[in-house]
Amino acid sequence: MSHLFIYMVPLLFSVFPPKNDGPVQLKAEAGETEVKIYATNDGYCPYTLILDVSVRHMNIDGNYPKKIVIPARSKNVLVSNMKGRKNRRWKYSYKYVYHKGDYQNTWHNDAYIYNLPYEDGQNFKLSQGYNGKFTHRGKDALDFSMPKGTKICAAREGVVVELKEDSNRGCAQERCKKYGNYISIYHADGSIGEYYHLKKKGAKVKVGDHVQKGEVIGYSGNTGMTSGPHLHFMVYFESEDSKNTVKTKFWTGPKTYDYLREGQSYTAYHRQ
Repeated sequence: MSHLFIYMVPLLFSVFPPKNDGPVQLKAEAGETEVKIYATNDGYCPYTLILDVSVRHMNIDGNYPKKIVIPARSKNVLVSNMKGRKNRRWKYSYKYVYHKGDYQNTWHNDAYIYNLPYEDGQNFKLSQGYNGKFTHRGKDALDFSMPKGTKICAAREGVVVELKEDSNRGCAQERCKKYGNYISIYHADGSIGEYYHLKKKGAKVKVGDHVQKGEVIGYSGNTGMTSGPHLHFMVYFESEDSKNTVKTKFWTGPKTYDYLREGQSYTAYHRQ
């Protein structure tokens, strides 16, 4: 998510930023000789902010752009030492982008074994696997063929950080991608599990909920860019302009686990 504002010249005019509906909000407070910039994170996971500040006839410490981690549910002072020079028309502008996660403490725990994302004992076919030839080229994502209304379970414990459930539209074209309903869950290692193509009003959780491994979180559907009912599941890390997916192992039996293979059917064996 990227933003460009504010531009100000004291005593002459102010241009105020457009409304930002995202979880991270920036606000500048300007006095007669100095400016402070604050960031508020209303979300339920940390966000990495890349902030760039430009000034004219002002003194400012530090080098920009720079990365700043904004903890979940917090307010932070980002810039507190930006001061205008006497008898000069000073002005400033800033722009920023942000993405989910803490860039300093993000790693995938490859030893973690995930549950299959549906109810214990249920069996479904993996219609498209990692780096699949249809829509998964270059992506470590999985598609499970299943009828609409199938209960979807959390493959790993975490906190719900995003969801969409207001759409009832789907088609096989790119134009329908924006209509996909989904739930995103933030994990302890900074990775994010995404459950996609859910039915309309198909979420049983809300943003901020802490969910347990194996808990029912919603219902499958056929929304977004899809050629038939299925669940799209992937684990990723978010960077400035992309989602970097990772392969994950799943319990495939009471004591067995492995990476999944396209074309195979798998029965869920839930373990904590």
